[in-house]
Amino acid sequence: MKRTEELGIDNLKLIQDTDLFCFGTDSVLLSDFARVPSGGKVLDLCTGNGIIPVLLCAKTKAKSIVGIEILKESYDIACENLAINSLEDRLSFINADLKNWKEHFEAGQFDVVTCNPPYMKPKDGFVSPSDLKAVARHEIFASLFDVLEVASQVLKFGGHLFMVHRADRLCDVLCTMRDVNIEPKRLQFVHANPYKEASLILVEGMKGAKPSLKMEKPIYANISIQKLRNDTMNFGKLFLVATPIGNLEDITIRALNTLRSVSLIACEDTRHSLKLLNHFDISKPLTSYFEHNKKEKGEYIISVLKGGEDVALVTDAGTPAISDPGEDLVKLCIAEGIDVVPVPGAVALINALIISGRDTGRFTFEGFLSVNKKSRNDHLASLLDEKRTMIFYEAPHKLKKTLADMYAVFGNREISIVRELTKLHEECMATTLEEAIAYYEDNFPKGEYALVVAGKSAEEEQEEKENKFKDMSIKEHIDMLIASGIGKKDAIKQAAQERGVSKRDVYNEYEKE
Repeated sequence: MKRTEELGIDNLKLIQDTDLFCFGTDSVLLSDFARVPSGGKVLDLCTGNGIIPVLLCAKTKAKSIVGIEILKESYDIACENLAINSLEDRLSFINADLKNWKEHFEAGQFDVVTCNPPYMKPKDGFVSPSDLKAVARHEIFASLFDVLEVASQVLKFGGHLFMVHRADRLCDVLCTMRDVNIEPKRLQFVHANPYKEASLILVEGMKGAKPSLKMEKPIYANISIQKLRNDTMNFGKLFLVATPIGNLEDITIRALNTLRSVSLIACEDTRHSLKLLNHFDISKPLTSYFEHNKKEKGEYIISVLKGGEDVALVTDAGTPAISDPGEDLVKLCIAEGIDVVPVPGAVALINALIISGRDTGRFTFEGFLSVNKKSRNDHLASLLDEKRTMIFYEAPHKLKKTLADMYAVFGNREISIVRELTKLHEECMATTLEEAIAYYEDNFPKGEYALVVAGKSAEEEQEEKENKFKDMSIKEHIDMLIASGIGKKDAIKQAAQERGVSKRDVYNEYEKE
């Protein structure tokens, strides 16, 4: 999909195609870092959509700038950018393999070479199934050595190279520059802020120069760590894609488009998700991601995202990251500065709530109760005074035990038992805990359940207050409060509140006794 963006300088615009590799902050930083002499000749290697040459036309007084790009698709976009900005008098593009430089250039022809090359070695990280993106991110057609050797050949003696690269490849860059007779002369690290490690390096080299490296002050980009990493490292995005919870017609158009566009789909169960994908004629690489492999698979998925590929996360049914290990993957992405994008759709807890007949103004989602008896009982006990509607998930083989445990803590609360949402046998049974327990003594639980439990009512609270003090006279109640250090007036007020009666009635009764 093509889009046109304003570059914010000299009314320049840039056309980009999201199916190809889009430019990031690294290209802008390199165009600022490069020093081009007035009237100089510039060659931009691995030019992509032409972003660096276009910016250099505005920022320098170069006489001529040439960009060379191996991908025909990217070259075509670069030519569109040439035309839309009317830069034909200074800028041109060549569609060719840079290793065939002799067919297009003479040795020592250029004063300056700029380059924002593929950052990753051929087998590092996840290689995009899209050849177009793989070529832009991985050294498939040209290695770091190839790029720097060509730069050395086409530069004049004393000519300058300006390159941006990943900070973790600093040694590779500097050593290879020297191997091809380009001496590193200036180095600058790029950080999101003073508390983060460098994400990028900007390097200037001079052909045939003597050793002498100047360290520039680091750049602390005035942007968030997430934006810096995404823009400069060209990270992919994690899409949390909601899938149907029973009825395939509940899939959204956006969900289908997202699943078709990403490079990898992470699934709770690949066999289950494959059925969904086959139904909609979607063919994508799958990887499993569930509770017992989330550590190693989480690291793998992060590596794919860092490689610039988009990943979709789905569960067997519903919205990922709710009572689901996807929560941990989201935290990893946030820590690494990777964008997380929700693709909304079906979610069982909301659908169960809206058909339950319980209060929907305020509610709390409690997920699955623990199988550990103490944790389970502690969880329920912590909700004894909860006034909001409570929503739980439960598996059929644990339903009877859960209902009994709830009854032991909550008493005979109202409950709506929702099962098989959106499926043929969808059912919502509005009842009480006592009646539900009796029902499932004679009926075997089937399907996945959402339990919508009424919060503590005002009537329950009042009954508890009355029962708490029913064996204590008003005078004994107030005297107890006074003995605890509360003044008489406040003790009367608190006793009235705790008993649910008027302060005047409490006062009169106290004085009478």
